[in-house]
Amino acid sequence: MVKYKNKFLIILLGVVFLACIMTLLIRNSINSKTFEDFIGKPNPNISKVVMFNGSNGKSVFTTDKSKIQKLVILLKNRSYYKASDQRGRDGFGYSYTFYIDNKKILVVSDSNGSVKIYGTYYNTTIVPNNGLKTWYNSLVTSSTVAQEFINYLYEVDTQKVADYKKLITIRSSLEAVDTIGSKGSIKADKTLNAKYSKVLQTFDRRIQSLMTKEAYEGVVGNRYNTLSSVICNKGDYLMRVKDFIFNKNLYGDNEEKAGYNYEVKLQYVSYDWKYALMDSTKGYVGISKGYVVLSKVNDQWKVSTYKLTVAPKLYQETIIKPQKK
Repeated sequence: MVKYKNKFLIILLGVVFLACIMTLLIRNSINSKTFEDFIGKPNPNISKVVMFNGSNGKSVFTTDKSKIQKLVILLKNRSYYKASDQRGRDGFGYSYTFYIDNKKILVVSDSNGSVKIYGTYYNTTIVPNNGLKTWYNSLVTSSTVAQEFINYLYEVDTQKVADYKKLITIRSSLEAVDTIGSKGSIKADKTLNAKYSKVLQTFDRRIQSLMTKEAYEGVVGNRYNTLSSVICNKGDYLMRVKDFIFNKNLYGDNEEKAGYNYEVKLQYVSYDWKYALMDSTKGYVGISKGYVVLSKVNDQWKVSTYKLTVAPKLYQETIIKPQKK
């Protein structure tokens, strides 16, 4: 009799367990969302997607309808369940933003199966991190790397001005130590050089990551890396890139090398952003020209050659001309 009771109890527990599982599955199925619940049904006319890589701090974008559709299909192939734990998380793998014209319609932060949409965290059935990585890498072309490099090279914000001021202060101290030539100068020189290198790494952290070692050393040697900051420090400006003009790839279909002649239009603005210097004929003060060559290093595009052919107008007027007098 006891045996039968035990068997009955085991069967009963099994039935209860299965019932709980079924209830959970049904409830999750009812409460689950699809990507279309967030993006809209039918899918709206998405004009642009920007994806930010949380691991390296870089972003790519596309307006190519076929590439946008590939990402949408990737995200549609999973279900979204509201997470029981809604506490904030640190970091993410990828963040992607969908636009119609210039208006944001959806922002998603994605990390190992956990996504944040409209301030709410969801768990997903499939973790498409490899798919997202493949999609992201498909947009990292020689042209996007070249444009990112030029943008970082020219744009100057308040932090970059502050870092540049540190550089010229340390440089002045180095020159003073060399002039004095005391016994302690060698030690002081090493200390100052180490400090200078540390500040320089912070100053150039963005462009350095996009360049080969040899190309970066050439840029530093010609002081192209500080050219924009020299102008801004001299006139108390900030600088932003207003427009790019990139010519056709000089190397055509070569999959290992690319090169572009470029023209960039610059705008100089006050620290408080209340006024901007404008050129009466060109539209912007400072039209700069040059060319950039890229090569593949470990399957990544890197700037291998950079040359400035026409310096910004304001640089010629405020820096070069006074030196010639």
